[in-house]
Amino acid sequence: EDPKYLDKIKNNVGRYKFRDAELKLLKNVLLLTKFKLLINNTFKLDKETYTTKEIINLNLGFDTSNLLQVLEDPFLHYELDEFNITKIVVNLSDNLAISKKTKAPFRIEVGKQSHLEFTFKPHFQVDNPRIGPMFLTCELNNNLIFIYETQSIEPHLISPPTTLNTSIKNLRPPLIGKTFPLEIVVENKGEGEALDVKIDVEFPEDLKVMRGTTNKQIFSLKTNEDLKWEISLKPIEAGDYIIKINIAFMDSDQNKIEETIDFPFSIKL
Repeated sequence: EDPKYLDKIKNNVGRYKFRDAELKLLKNVLLLTKFKLLINNTFKLDKETYTTKEIINLNLGFDTSNLLQVLEDPFLHYELDEFNITKIVVNLSDNLAISKKTKAPFRIEVGKQSHLEFTFKPHFQVDNPRIGPMFLTCELNNNLIFIYETQSIEPHLISPPTTLNTSIKNLRPPLIGKTFPLEIVVENKGEGEALDVKIDVEFPEDLKVMRGTTNKQIFSLKTNEDLKWEISLKPIEAGDYIIKINIAFMDSDQNKIEETIDFPFSIKL
């Protein structure tokens, strides 16, 4: 992959006898090989970190400024102002899909830097998400073709944030000595799925649980899903109380999240 070895081949051509067709073929091989070695490519993402629900925008910089020295070589004697990328193949990890890419044929002006735009959609997490390498089929003057292989890049993907909202609601006015239903609602208002959700409700001694469970556990609560249930309570005496709801769950990246929410609750005479 060092151009100096190609120059060594060129310098030794005079030691051998080639037919015209053979010499032309050799020059074309040297030309295309130098093109592949001297084109530089860069990948640039529009963000450092993406959630699995965000679009990834990638800019491929295709720098052909080094090709001018090849075209100035009198031995190769090849004239070229521009060439076309006629086909673009993109390798991706299984969790990525291509949404948009530069259309082929795409004109490349020799001696300048061109930019090709790509858009990708993540679908789920994997250990090593990868974009590339890309394989660009390049055609010179409609008679010479080579395939250029780009680098690869690993975008940093995280799961979208998971947020659970919790609320309580009296379904009848609470009266001392009378049973009333209390509704508990846990909603996923975040962008990510909540896994292994555990809910524990703590009541003060003067709010007796008559019916219903104070513990809930579900495998999954997806975005915009909710969990509702009722608990029948009987107030023993008037006062201002605190109902505690403890929630623990795992986000999509297997991070454990725990929180306790206090709900003021008053019983009037």
